[in-house]
Amino acid sequence: MPHNERVKRYGLQGQGQFSPVAHRYDASTLQIFLDLLSSDLSSLRQYLIGEDDPKKRKASELYEETHFVKFPFLKDNGIYYLWHPMLFNRGLEYFVYDTLRSPNPSNFMNKFGDLFETYVHRSIESIGLPYLREEQLQELLAGSGKATDFLITEDGANVFVDAKGVEVAYLGKVSHIPEVILGKVETSALKGIEQGFHTAKRLAAQGSLNKTFQAASENYLLIVTLKELYLGSGQDFYDMAAKNKIDALVGQGSSPPIPLENVYFITVDDLDHFANCVNKGEVRFIDFIRKAVREDRSNTTKKFHFRQHLSAIGKDAGRPEYLEEEIEKIFSRVERLLSSSR
Repeated sequence: MPHNERVKRYGLQGQGQFSPVAHRYDASTLQIFLDLLSSDLSSLRQYLIGEDDPKKRKASELYEETHFVKFPFLKDNGIYYLWHPMLFNRGLEYFVYDTLRSPNPSNFMNKFGDLFETYVHRSIESIGLPYLREEQLQELLAGSGKATDFLITEDGANVFVDAKGVEVAYLGKVSHIPEVILGKVETSALKGIEQGFHTAKRLAAQGSLNKTFQAASENYLLIVTLKELYLGSGQDFYDMAAKNKIDALVGQGSSPPIPLENVYFITVDDLDHFANCVNKGEVRFIDFIRKAVREDRSNTTKKFHFRQHLSAIGKDAGRPEYLEEEIEKIFSRVERLLSSSR
């Protein structure tokens, strides 16, 4: 099918398809919504070549991610065409986050960080394993220092989890220069590793927090982010960009308290998927992490994203129960709204 015909199949004729909610949202509100998610060809060209951002360095198209996520609609003479349903869905996923963050990223992240950690907490809670939050860790650990947001234990292994509700800046995602990549993830990926190392060292020095949480010879670290960091495992990150920085964290002649191959950067969507598979009995939490580490030691079975390991399980697991409940509430409100418009 020609591309233009495929695009038209998903075309929206102005605001016509919004008529069921027209009694609740006036025409100007609907227009604002469409304009925020759409661009005409002239403006789209300017956006894609970065004319409005003189600081934006051009990179090879081989490394580029699609920019159409920001504008999933093409506006042409009052008609709104959808490039592709997947782009539209992904655009809506981050629409509120990106919109609220754009005016003042620093102020936004000061508030969003706590919200993101709370969400990650719900996912961890659903796994059903013993865990501690940062406040509990700080109370139980002797002395002072950094601590991860969570510590999960199972089968004699400790899994440290740190929530980083951040995303990599543009250059960090498309650059092949180690210094550029490191500079864009230093306050997220590297800070998460630092907190994991500090917590593992404090626990090892103390030996025990209580009967459930003990120092272990088997330690893992999951750094959970809102969006993909494209860094692979901790070992990948070390090899391609962060060797000097991580060596400095570890100290001369010392071994990392958490092996770098046991460090993973995963998105919150991946965590939800993983937690739901564990909750439904598809896999055991620690066994799956162990399997991922084993597979990543061999070039024939290695994966770049933790998500690629997850793709082999839980294809029918669906969403976590707490998400299903929230989605059900939303759809119930939408159904009531549509029913009242008939």
